Amino acid sequence: LSLSHTDSDNDSSILVPGIAPAGQFRASAVRLVAGDYRVLTAPVPGAAAPFSARPNANSQQTMASLHLEWRTRLGTVRSITAGIDTDEYYASDLSGVGAVFTGTGASSRQYSQELQLLGGAPEDDLQYLVGAYYFRDRASQFVGTLIPGVVTSREDVRLRTESTALFGQLTWRFAERWSVTTGVRW
Repeated sequence: LSLSHTDSDNDSSILVPGIAPAGQFRASAVRLVAGDYRVLTAPVPGAAAPFSARPNANSQQTMASLHLEWRTRLGTVRSITAGIDTDEYYASDLSGVGAVFTGTGASSRQYSQELQLLGGAPEDDLQYLVGAYYFRDRASQFVGTLIPGVVTSREDVRLRTESTALFGQLTWRFAERWSVTTGVRW
């Protein structure tokens, strides 16, 4: 069993042409590759207060996987189960003076299951693997840009993906250091 969760708050400056040092997600930590860098949300003297003193973003992701094996008379049965749950958003004032805002929110729920039957023995010349696979993803994203009081662009995207497969593989060891493998996936 493997479990992982991340929760990252950052300044949403993800489009800066640079490279952030490992473990850093702040624009102040970016080493520029080319060009210059300006935070577009910095207040302009004498202008209205911006939507946010700085851009903001959050990304949360939870991952889990479970690998199980059972030995049977027919061979080894293997189950591989995994899931990923992701939620992200960012918001920014593109004008720096509270006039043009942009933001996006996205979420994804993924699940996969694979079942395998592996057979043969180390002394056998033939080894086999047969199995089935299933994958499902449900994702959505909202992207919007607005001038206060007026939505200037809005996009809602919803995706549904489902995939199934059956597969098989056969390996023939015809010499001590040589083998041939063939397989099919449908």
